[in-house]
Amino acid sequence: MCAAWSRQVLQQAGMTESARIEAPPAAPAGPSETARRGPAARFTARWAARGEARGGLRSKPDPCPAGAAGGASRTRDGCGRDALAQERRGRYSCGSLQGDKLILASLLGNYPRIGDRPPEQALRRALQRADREEVPPSAIAEAEDEMTRLALREQAEAGLDIMTDGQIRWHDPVSHVARGLTGFRIEGLLRYFDTNTYYRQPAAVGPIGRERPVLVEAFRFAAGEAAPRPVKAIVTGPLTLSRLSRDARGRGRHHLTLEVASALNRELKDLEAAGADLIQVDEPAPAWLPADADLLRLAMRRLVAGLTSARVILSITFGDATPLLAELATLPVALVGLDVLAALGRMGAAGATCDGAADLGTRLASVIPPGTGLLLGVIDGRNTRLEEPNATYESRVRPILAALRKGSEPVPEVHLAPNHGLEFLPRDAARAKMTALAALRDRARQEFA
Repeated sequence: MCAAWSRQVLQQAGMTESARIEAPPAAPAGPSETARRGPAARFTARWAARGEARGGLRSKPDPCPAGAAGGASRTRDGCGRDALAQERRGRYSCGSLQGDKLILASLLGNYPRIGDRPPEQALRRALQRADREEVPPSAIAEAEDEMTRLALREQAEAGLDIMTDGQIRWHDPVSHVARGLTGFRIEGLLRYFDTNTYYRQPAAVGPIGRERPVLVEAFRFAAGEAAPRPVKAIVTGPLTLSRLSRDARGRGRHHLTLEVASALNRELKDLEAAGADLIQVDEPAPAWLPADADLLRLAMRRLVAGLTSARVILSITFGDATPLLAELATLPVALVGLDVLAALGRMGAAGATCDGAADLGTRLASVIPPGTGLLLGVIDGRNTRLEEPNATYESRVRPILAALRKGSEPVPEVHLAPNHGLEFLPRDAARAKMTALAALRDRARQEFA
C-alpha cells in the first residue's frame, strides 16, 4: 500500500458483410447530441479524414520535460524502467491502492481540442497553415503539445485527482492505435457507434504485431507536464479494435482479437515501464455485443499478462454493461468502469433515479469481487446541459455509494468520471462538467471516505 500517494492525491483537490450485421446500429443523433455538435465536431471529422495523410506523426518532447522531478535525467534502471518514472512512482503513486477507501475524480478520456478563445485555437490554426503549406508538419506536433498542456492545466484547475492527456493527438479512437500496429491498412471513414463522429476503419491484411511503442511517448510528455498529479494512460481495447476493423484475411474475429491483444500487451508493458500506474482500457464494444463476453475474457487475460505494478481499469461505455457484471467480475483488472447513466436508463429510472441508483449499487456490491474498484460514469459527457451537483449527488452518487458501503466487502476505491469523453462539448461546458465532478467528489468524501 502506498499511503503517501493517496494522501498526496487527497490533498490536491467497416467490417465484412457478416460482421456488419452484428455492428452497432447507426442511430440518428438525438437533440442532446445535436446540441453539442458544431465547429468542434466538424473540425474533428476533417481531422479524421486527413489522418491517413498524417500517418503516425507524433510530437518529439524533451526527454526530460521542464518541471519533471526537478529536471532529473531520464535513465534506465536495472529493471528497464525509467529512473524518472521510478522517482515519480515513489513520491506520488503506487501499484496498489487496496485497503484505502479512496474517492477520486478524473476524466474518462478525451477533452476538447479547440475552444472559442485564441489560445484554444492553436491546433486549428496549425492544421490550416499546414494544409496551405505555410508551416512544416512539425508545427502540428507543437500545437498538439500546446493543447495537451492546456488540457492538463484545465483539469488541474478544476480539481481533478487523476489527469489524462485529453487524447489531443488521437485522430479517432480506433485508427490512432491501429496505425501504430503492423498488419493493418487504414481505409475509409465509418460512423463510430451511435455518434455523429467518424473513424478510419483498419483492415487486417497481415499478421498483427507491434514494432515500436505507439502511446508511450505521449504518456511521458503528459506525465512530465502534469507532475505531481498522476496521469492515466489510455488504450483502445483489443475487442473494440477487432470489432471495428475489417478482417481482409478471413481468419475470423476470434483470431484477430487475440492477435491485437498480444500486440497491445507489449504496449502496456512499455507504458508500465514508463511509469504508468493506471492504464485504462477502453472497450465500448461489449455494451453493444454482450455475446462477446467470453472473447473479452480471453483478450483481457492476454492483454494484461506480465504486468507487475500497473493497475488496469476496464472502461465500458456507449451502453449499459451491467448485464455483463458476472463476467466482468472475473477479469484481471483493478477497476471496472461503467456508464451509470446508461444503466439507470435501462432500469427505467429516468426522473426517479434514487431507487434505481440504490438498486444498481446493491447489485454492484453483490457482484464486484473484494479488492476491485469502480469507475462510475455519473456526469453526462454527451449533453451540454450542466447537471446540478446537489441533485446529481442525491440521485446518482449517494445511493450507489451507500449501497456499496453496506456490502460485505466495501469497495476500496471509486473514481467518479463522466460517462463519455468530453471532446465534442463546447470547451466552457467541458470545464463546467469537470467542476461539477470535483464537487461530487468532495461531497462523497465528506460522507463516505
